[in-house]
Amino acid sequence: MKLSHFKFDLPTEQVAQYPLENRDDSRMMVIDRKTGKIEHKMFKDILGMFDEGDVFVANDTKVFPARLYGNKEKTGAVIEVFLLRELNEEVGLLPKDVEIIASTKGWLRYRLPKKMVRYNSHPICVGQKQKWFLLRMLSEDSEVSVNEGSSPEFDGWRWVSYWYPLGQVVSFKREVYRRAMKDLSSDLFRI
Repeated sequence: MKLSHFKFDLPTEQVAQYPLENRDDSRMMVIDRKTGKIEHKMFKDILGMFDEGDVFVANDTKVFPARLYGNKEKTGAVIEVFLLRELNEEVGLLPKDVEIIASTKGWLRYRLPKKMVRYNSHPICVGQKQKWFLLRMLSEDSEVSVNEGSSPEFDGWRWVSYWYPLGQVVSFKREVYRRAMKDLSSDLFRI
């Protein structure tokens, strides 16, 4: 498979600007990799699309300092605090539902293509700085809920093979995904 297979023009007017009121009614295109057959389904059908052992990856593109570093005042010991607020708001999971296995060694950055920068928003976002985490899910799949919070970020979710997201992400984020997934892949055996 070549990266050029994932390059295409997508007219802006074809991209949804707002989520549907009932998120389960969002459309999903399914391509059978063996036959090339294309089917149109609804996201509510997504649970039937993956197999045991697949990995679920969700990308939250908001900038959020998920890990804080500091020192204890009395002893000077280094402390690290992982904030799980986003995990709960985005997919309904609580700290008891996951175990942190690893994180990327440093910050990963990307810049938005100039045509995607929203100059009329404040502050103007020209890219992102991200820290990625590899988590082990300790709870049942039924605990995942993408309809949490006042404005849900995701239409649905599914388990996929580890490297699958690399071929699905928009081109300007692909290098960040590749670096993060490569960095975290050495810790997969700990899952």
